[in-house]
Order: sequence, then C-alpha cells, then structure tokens
Amino acid sequence: MKIVKPKQTITALVEDQIVKIEEVESHTHYKKCQITSNFGIKKINEVIFENCTFDRLDFKQMEFLDVIFDNCNLASGDFSEGLIYRSEFKNCQLSGANFIDSKQKNVKWQGCLLSYANYSSSNMESVHFIEGRMTESYFQDCQLKNVIFEEIDANGVDLVGSKLAGLDISKAHFDFLNLDISLAKGLKIGYDQAYKLITLSGIEIVE
Repeated sequence: MKIVKPKQTITALVEDQIVKIEEVESHTHYKKCQITSNFGIKKINEVIFENCTFDRLDFKQMEFLDVIFDNCNLASGDFSEGLIYRSEFKNCQLSGANFIDSKQKNVKWQGCLLSYANYSSSNMESVHFIEGRMTESYFQDCQLKNVIFEEIDANGVDLVGSKLAGLDISKAHFDFLNLDISLAKGLKIGYDQAYKLITLSGIEIVE
C-alpha cells in the first residue's frame, strides 16, 4: 500500500525555544522546543515537531495537515474528533492517547508506543502502523480501508464491531486479538496466524 507522504515546504527552523501553540507557523521545523498553550488552535499544517514537549495535550477537534511528529511525547493526548491527513508520527510516545471519532487518511505511525491508545469509532483510510507497540489498543466500531499493521506488537488489540475487509494484519505480531468473526470476511492474515484466529470461532483443532 502506498501512503501519500506529507507535502511540506519547510523554510524556517526554531530550536530550543518556548513556543505557544497559538503561534506555531506553517513551513516551520520546531526542534527541541517546549510547546505551551493558553487557548489552543484548530489547525496546524506543514510543520515538523522534533523532540518537542507539549505542556498541554488537548488536541480535541484539531486538524493536522502535512504534519510530522518525530520523537515527541504525546502520551495520553486527546486527539478525539480531530482530522489527521497526510501526516506522520515517528518514534513517538502515545500510550493511552485518545483518537475516538477521528478521521485519518494517509497517516503513517512508525516505531510508536501506542499501547492502550483508543481509535474507536474512527474513519481510517490508507493508514500504516509499522514497528513499535500497540498492545491492548482499541479499534472498536471503526471504518477501515487500506489499513495495515506491519511488524508491530498488536497483542490484545480490540477490533470488536469493526468490519475487517479493509485491514491487513498478515505481518503483525500477536498471540490473541479481540474481534467479531462474523465481521472478519476479507481480513488479510498470514498462514501462521490462522490457527490463532480459528480458536476465536469456537472451532477445536484435534490431532
């Protein structure tokens, strides 16, 4: 699957500064900055955040367009009801983050810690989770199209209520998943994963 990469024209570098999120400017690379917030904003586009810390993690209903988060701590951040488009999260801490009711298209999550993150009721198209960990994260009642879990620890991921025809887990690592067998038609799995999913249907394998 081909993910459309962020389209960025970066013309400025801001390093080792305290920056209000309301003053974040497009076409800027923020490196090792402390991002503070008073009132919040609704949209960020064409920005790189590298090794930045965020004093406030309330991103509810925000839009992220052509944004890259690189090695940022966003654990327990609230991205619910937001839009993430043509963006990347690389080596970020996102454990317990909330993405409920979000819309995501052309998004790459690489090497991130996503355990206990909640993506339930989200609409996801052309989204790639590669490497890292997403143990016991939630994808309940999601709309999935061209979504891939690849070389990532997906043990205990909860997919209950989601139609899985648009999901490829053939290269993911897991011992068990929570899902509805009745909604699993079209789910892409590897041969070595088949027996793990057969047990969910109540079928017993005997010698």
